[in-house]
Amino acid sequence: LRRGDLTDSDITELIEFAKDSGGINYAFDYMRKLEKESAKLLDVYPDSEWKQTFLDLFDYIIARDH
Repeated sequence: LRRGDLTDSDITELIEFAKDSGGINYAFDYMRKLEKESAKLLDVYPDSEWKQTFLDLFDYIIARDH
């Protein structure tokens, strides 16, 4: 099944199912967990503009509003 095979109604129904079943919250919680693990891995590197930019990118990707 490809994106083009789904109607707008199908997509809306799938999104509502994901929300109602807790799938959206689970995905965000899991992304935050991965963000923390990634930040921990970066702890071995000195603080720098690049390191902070990478951490900010994680936060942006997770927190942005689709």
